[in-house]
Amino acid sequence: MASAAAATTSRAAATTTTTTTAAAQFITTRAQPTATLSIRCDTAASNPGKLRAGRNPPIPANGIIMAKKTVTFTEGETVFDILRREIVAEKMHWDYTSNPMFNSVYIEGINNLYEFDFGELSGWMYRVNDRFPQYGCSSYRLKHGDAVEWLYTCDLGEDIGGGYAAGTQR
Repeated sequence: MASAAAATTSRAAATTTTTTTAAAQFITTRAQPTATLSIRCDTAASNPGKLRAGRNPPIPANGIIMAKKTVTFTEGETVFDILRREIVAEKMHWDYTSNPMFNSVYIEGINNLYEFDFGELSGWMYRVNDRFPQYGCSSYRLKHGDAVEWLYTCDLGEDIGGGYAAGTQR
């Protein structure tokens, strides 16, 4: 009696699993999971008077740094993984710090727009499926269909609906 053999191969667009048994061969093709990603700074665009002296980041009038786009990812990847991949692909300037003690990454700046550029309560926050997770982007494991948004806040999340994530909701 023949034993079962399995092989898994990853390709750019799909994952193919082939299982061979003595009786039959089954091929299952599953599309690689996708999410959407966007980067916006609407609050910075609508508050030019708050910009810190000496700073001149490129702020689009419409607040869109990266329009919503569909991205693929592999199982186990995080919000940070897709952000890094897409920013590098777009040749956009960015900075982050990694904190091994908390196993977390903090985004300091995207497209030369940094934390504190619009006051002591300004910086980057991320939202997934209209919710602001209360942990770092390198800890959020993506699921197929997630909608990831990076939003710049001038008021610790209050101005983008995420004050509760920072513990400041008024």
